[in-house]
Amino acid sequence: CRGPRTVAPDTPALEAAQILASHDYSCLPIVEDGKLVGIVTERDFLKLVIRALSDEVQPKLPSDVAPEVVAHA
Repeated sequence: CRGPRTVAPDTPALEAAQILASHDYSCLPIVEDGKLVGIVTERDFLKLVIRALSDEVQPKLPSDVAPEVVAHA
């Protein structure tokens, strides 16, 4: 039996986000030297996106995302 998927503290943000998305996880434990040192969540990535987009032209949501957002409104 494999344990939960983890990432290291130096894992690139894009790689961690891809792991979350491809496995439909909501968070990932951050492990260093076999010890839990943190956790990264979907909310952390949302905050990162907000910061990254705050100084840019605001793009529209992709068409494959918008219907889901509307359905949850």
